[in-house]
Amino acid sequence: MPISARTRPNEITLFKSVGIAVQDAAAAHRAVRCARERGLGQHVSW
Repeated sequence: MPISARTRPNEITLFKSVGIAVQDAAAAHRAVRCARERGLGQHVSW
């Protein structure tokens, strides 16, 4: 069952890594993929 994370635009979501690099990359990939599927987030140019 999905849960609400941020409920207001000024709330911050923080990811604290304690795993190994490949686990971090896999978690980031899944988070980005899920956000794109739902039309969430914004693109930031580096």
